[in-house]
Amino acid sequence: MSTRRSHTAVSRPLVLFTSKIRLLIAGSTRPETEAYTSHLANLLLKNNGKFSQPLRILDVCTGSGCIPILLHSMLSPAIADLSLLGIDISADAISLARQNLSGNVRAKLLLEESLVQVDFLVADILQNCDFDVDPQKGPVASRWDILISNPPYISDWGFDHETTRSVRNWEPRLALVPNGHPNYKATDGDTFYPPLLALAANTGAKIAVFEVGGAKQAERVAAMAIKSHHWAGVQLWRDLPDQSGSTARHSSEIEGMALRCVGSGHVRTVVCYTAEGRDWIRE
Repeated sequence: MSTRRSHTAVSRPLVLFTSKIRLLIAGSTRPETEAYTSHLANLLLKNNGKFSQPLRILDVCTGSGCIPILLHSMLSPAIADLSLLGIDISADAISLARQNLSGNVRAKLLLEESLVQVDFLVADILQNCDFDVDPQKGPVASRWDILISNPPYISDWGFDHETTRSVRNWEPRLALVPNGHPNYKATDGDTFYPPLLALAANTGAKIAVFEVGGAKQAERVAAMAIKSHHWAGVQLWRDLPDQSGSTARHSSEIEGMALRCVGSGHVRTVVCYTAEGRDWIRE
C-alpha cells in the first residue's frame, strides 16, 4: 500500500565527495550510474502500491554511497517506509559514504529520516555470499527486495588499455578491477557477478540491477542469471535507459530467453526480475 508524504521532495542536486580527489559533484560519480539508478527509482514510483512496505534495498560495492543516497532522495517523498544498506569491502569507502549521507542531511538536501533509513557497513561478499547483517547495527534486514550493484568489472587489460588516464590516476583500482581483491579468480572482470546473483537469490530479491562494462559482459551476466533458473526475465538497459533511438547491435536472445534492450547509448546494466518484481518496474 502506497503512502504519500505531506512534504515535497528535495529538488536540488545532491553533493557527494569521491574517494580520492574529493571532488564536489552532483548526482553520482558516473552519469551512467546516476541514469540507471534514477530510472529504477522512477519506475518504482510509477508502480508504487504494487509492492509492500518496507521497501528494502541492498547496494553492494557501494563506494561513495551515491546509489543509496540518490535512491532515498527520490523515493522517500512517496514511500514512507524504506530500508537501504550499502556495503563495501573498503572501510575508507564506508566512512566516506557516511560522510556523504550526513553532509547532505546537514545541507538539507536529504530528509532527516535518511539517517535512520540508510546505513553503510563494511562487508566482503566474495568471502560470504550468504551475507546477513546484525540488526543491531542499523535499519537492515536479512531479506532484501532489490539488490543493486556497480561492482569492479574491468579486466586487467581493459584497465591498462581502455580507461582514460584520469581514471587510472585518480580512481581506486580496487573499485574498478576485481584482481585488486584478495579473492579475485577470473581474468575477464566477471568475478563479482556469480556471488551477486547468489546473494540476490538467497535474500529473496525481486529485482537485481548490475552495472556492466558493455554488451559482451552484459550477455555473459545475463546468461549467468538465466542459467540459474531463478529469474522470470532479464532486461538490458543502455546508458540512458529512459531514452530511445539507439541502433547499436545487441543480442536479442540468450540461453533461449528473449531480452528487451531499453534506452539509448551503450549497454550498461543487466536487470533481473522475478514474476512479482516484473510489476514493480513496468514502463
